[in-house]
Amino acid sequence: MKRINHKLVAIFLIILICLPFWRYLAFSKKNGVSDLTNMNSKSCGECHSSNPSPNVIISLQADSDLNNIPPQTRIKFTLTANLPNAKVSGIDVAVKNQVNGTQNVGTLTPETNSGLKILNGEITHSSPINCSNSQITYNFYWTAPQTEGSYFLQGAVLMGNGNGKEDSGDIWNWLQPVELKVKTTSNVENNGESKNKSILYL
Repeated sequence: MKRINHKLVAIFLIILICLPFWRYLAFSKKNGVSDLTNMNSKSCGECHSSNPSPNVIISLQADSDLNNIPPQTRIKFTLTANLPNAKVSGIDVAVKNQVNGTQNVGTLTPETNSGLKILNGEITHSSPINCSNSQITYNFYWTAPQTEGSYFLQGAVLMGNGNGKEDSGDIWNWLQPVELKVKTTSNVENNGESKNKSILYL
């Protein structure tokens, strides 16, 4: 009678138990991520290409002057990213109390029917979003807090090859931190006018 290899049985049972969890992790990342905006972290590099790439070109446009934001003002942001031959894209964007901070500030809101959602107070994708001519455009809003101060919008954008796998063929880059200065009306420059469009190339 053959002896049972208990080590092999134990390993098999561990794999069997963990398999649904691993599948859940892979599935959940396709359906959005958070806490990847810290530039001291691996961010998208945990599953995709190891390092950020300047080949992913990101630009950000806002409908208000980001140096003069009255408290509780709602600002629309349009983020555009492109990479040759990109098929799909994903995103994680947050506004923090400091660069690479951990505390979310204000309220982010995705544009309706944009394919975006809120996860742990951050903007992310509901599922991989198809690119158009190797480019993606994301629209979202941020409502400033009541408290004056300087806050920082930052994030990461992934441009994928669309093969359905998480691999090194998916290229990403940082959305460099953008300072958002919230000031009360009495402290706002230019006589309180904060409607001049601000375009930032990152």
